[in-house]
Amino acid sequence: MLEFKSDGKKKRIKSLYFMSDGKKKRIVSLYIKSDGKKKYIFKALNPYIELTIAQSAPVDFSEVSGINMDSIDWGDGIVTTDTLSHTYESAGTYRIKANFNDVVTLGRSFLNSTFYDSKIVFNDFVNLETIGDSLLYFHQYSTGIEFKGKTKVKTIGNGFLRSSFNRGCSPFILFDLSLVESIGNEFLGGCVKLASIDLSALSKCKTIGSYFMFSTIITSLDLRNLTSLESIATNFLHNCNNLTELWLPERTPPTLVKWGDGLTALTKIHCGSYLNQYKSASGWNTKSNLMVE
Repeated sequence: MLEFKSDGKKKRIKSLYFMSDGKKKRIVSLYIKSDGKKKYIFKALNPYIELTIAQSAPVDFSEVSGINMDSIDWGDGIVTTDTLSHTYESAGTYRIKANFNDVVTLGRSFLNSTFYDSKIVFNDFVNLETIGDSLLYFHQYSTGIEFKGKTKVKTIGNGFLRSSFNRGCSPFILFDLSLVESIGNEFLGGCVKLASIDLSALSKCKTIGSYFMFSTIITSLDLRNLTSLESIATNFLHNCNNLTELWLPERTPPTLVKWGDGLTALTKIHCGSYLNQYKSASGWNTKSNLMVE
């Protein structure tokens, strides 16, 4: 790590450049050799998007905040300097490179489409703070998504991955959820092949929108770690008809507008030491007969 001091405070250096032929070029690493091995003094982040598609497809980055317009290398031999849109002419795996270091928002409908048998990898989007509405919306034929490296995501908008993965989802690796404070409507809703998910990192989440995870095929869901949760909008877990057991956060019951319809297999709702509070709380109490400690 390289650092400098400003106003008496240490600040991290994220990028280094040198000049060649009058052009600024980025230094990606500095290292020394010791005992025949490289030891890095500085290693730049390497954010990129890797897109695997089974047929020709358009890509649009027009609602992404923070991309440097100098150039985008689309990974198929095409580099553009004046557009954030591109069309791939054939199936393949393409590594898209640009100045993604400062991307803080993936905007509305970013990359939403029906890419057949597609897999998408986001690598080292470390400054990402906001997931806008409809990220990867309706990727019903996609088979995998993966976030590599840390992010700073605090806000997830509406329709996150809604109706995606209808042909299965492997791998499915989300970004770190530990900083997330709010989740919009239809989070993972309509992902009819999604059978399990770990949400234990959502300890700072305060609000969940309507139709949370509707029509997924999860059989159990553990929300015990969501101890900051204050409110859940309408149609919670709507039509999750394979869900048999649910664990709720052990805290004063969050506001719940309405349970979703369906939930025909649900037999146990674990409430821990807050059993009596959940049984009497508005919204929750309509399923008090299923609640246990």
